[in-house]
Amino acid sequence: MNFAARLLLLGGGAVVALLVAEAGVPLAGSVWGGIFSRLAKGDGGFLLYAVGESTVVGEPFAPKISFPKITARMFEDKIRGEPIRIINLAEQGACLEDQYWKLFRELFLRPPKGRGVLLIYAGINEPAGPDESRVFFAWRLWQRSIVLSRLEYLMRRDSEFLGAGFTDGKYETRLQKIIGLGKKHGLTVIVSTLVGNLRYEPTQDNAGVLEYFGEAYEAERREEFRRALGLYEEARSATKGGVLAFKYFHTARCHERLGEYETAKEFYWKAVDCGNGRRPTRRQNRIIVGLAKKNGVLLVDAARRFEERAPHGIPGYDLFMDAHHPAILGYLLLATGFSEEIGRAFQTARVWRTPTPADIASFFEFGPEDFFDTYISRVLWFCGEATEQEGRSERMEIARRYLAAAERIHGENINVYLGHLMICTLEKDSLGIRHWLEKGKFLTENKDFFETNTSAEFRGWFAKRLAEAVVSPAVGRE
Repeated sequence: MNFAARLLLLGGGAVVALLVAEAGVPLAGSVWGGIFSRLAKGDGGFLLYAVGESTVVGEPFAPKISFPKITARMFEDKIRGEPIRIINLAEQGACLEDQYWKLFRELFLRPPKGRGVLLIYAGINEPAGPDESRVFFAWRLWQRSIVLSRLEYLMRRDSEFLGAGFTDGKYETRLQKIIGLGKKHGLTVIVSTLVGNLRYEPTQDNAGVLEYFGEAYEAERREEFRRALGLYEEARSATKGGVLAFKYFHTARCHERLGEYETAKEFYWKAVDCGNGRRPTRRQNRIIVGLAKKNGVLLVDAARRFEERAPHGIPGYDLFMDAHHPAILGYLLLATGFSEEIGRAFQTARVWRTPTPADIASFFEFGPEDFFDTYISRVLWFCGEATEQEGRSERMEIARRYLAAAERIHGENINVYLGHLMICTLEKDSLGIRHWLEKGKFLTENKDFFETNTSAEFRGWFAKRLAEAVVSPAVGRE
């Protein structure tokens, strides 16, 4: 047998093996589903599946508070007499395909019995990118294969080289797969638009951003807003990346300070649409709305709800803890939207109709200690974000705000001292660094604090920042 014949035979064998595997997986799922249905005790109640990332987990209020938990509680944890069982598959830092395969495994191993819903709030970590044009035609065909798409996922997950560039422009197809999987298993699918903090200053990924806008920025700081607008407009060479996002954001802020709220809102959105700051874009939400309509599934327009609740239609830190993680009031808005759609779909009324954030905190026993930990986590978050900026004053101001809130609860806690130390380090305040090192006793009896209470990643980050700060050689060595 010559080489060509052997190659043809090998290729034919691979195709046959692929076809067998493609047919075998659904068949195995069907057989196992029948066995599981007979082995499982009871009907499993009303199943509430949730997929997404850190917002669905409940960051920074997890594990006590999340919008799936609030949603279930709005029905007193029962739908038409059936106890609600929450299966939250969300994972911090996940992408859409991570969530697809977690949901696939869950539904394959434990097929849902009776009624259930799939709540989808996913995509913060995976921007929509460019249109899915004919360039991705072959890839979309590939995604129809369980075996091939799984193989690609495993290769990309384990390969830094393949991971780069494999997500751009494929958001719509990945979200479609999750919706289709839920429908295939008989779940009532509810998908939500995504929300972000319009008042969160976008990341400046260009270190020379103030070279474009130095004069305009100074005019804005002196509250000469009309003059600043003219100067921002004159900087027409700023056309990409963090530079353009910075221009739009500060243009929006000037219009807002002048009381021109609709214009301000449009420019805030333009800054978001540049893709800086881990916030959902308008195009991303249009894709979600379009897929809901195309698939005939229920839609929660969370973006609209947040705008209706926010002053002048501009969601900010009244509804968010940072760039995109909601405050408790924001989580309440998400839960209200999902619960309304569940109520309509299953013709059942919500029992807990108008809870307040205080009611949520009280019911889920989220007390002062929990709020303290939450505030400290945001101090760390904003200090980390500040290192990505040349002009970091706004992020540092918000870090101080959260630190003050934590300090009101536990003024003498070592984590408060750490917060002050971090802020002084980022501001290269040598006297402040020495004061808080001594106050927290980080060089004496609490010398092991970092080793036992922080991650290696954090320690590396902080060591680098401390090395950049103005400290004495002796303190630096310690």
